[in-house]
Amino acid sequence: MILNRYERMVARRYLLPGKGEGFIFLVATISLVAVALGVAALIIVMSVMNGFRAELFDKIVGLNGHAVVQGYNGRLADWRNVLKDVKATPGVTEASPLIEQPLLATHNGRVEAILTRGMLVSDILENPTLKGKTIDGDLRLLRPGSGRVAIGSRLAQNLGARVGQQLTIINPQGRATPFGNVPREISYEISAIFEVGVYDYD
Repeated sequence: MILNRYERMVARRYLLPGKGEGFIFLVATISLVAVALGVAALIIVMSVMNGFRAELFDKIVGLNGHAVVQGYNGRLADWRNVLKDVKATPGVTEASPLIEQPLLATHNGRVEAILTRGMLVSDILENPTLKGKTIDGDLRLLRPGSGRVAIGSRLAQNLGARVGQQLTIINPQGRATPFGNVPREISYEISAIFEVGVYDYD
């Protein structure tokens, strides 16, 4: 940017030392450098935080979406027609059905509280957030009725579980019997371990 005559005069007056103004020149130089460093640090921090926010937002939206449609009491009986209506809504680019429930997982005597999510295999394989994030196993092994699941890397680490091993999922509510509610336990084979980079999802 080209400075005009007045701006050049002010710059010379405060940046170039005159006779007996060495101390003033030193103070002005230090001030100029300090302001430049402060502005540079602010720009760098804002750039990093904005990049981190964008990446985190993409991962969260990629797994949860912008909106959730759910029925009363956690049930949506006619979900296929609801899914068609949602996809036909103007502005909706993608929609997928899912079941989500907080449960317990156990392996080799270790127990962890988990958030279990059931999705269509096609939605899992085509999810951009999960693509390329498998660190062990293969998501393509997931099939309806196959008894296989995919878990996050942090959960696998906390349970000490690996691909090919059995993981038991416990529903504390279970089923009602004459003796009260009995927890329901089902064992699954771990077919894949993924890591998306967000602790809550891993």
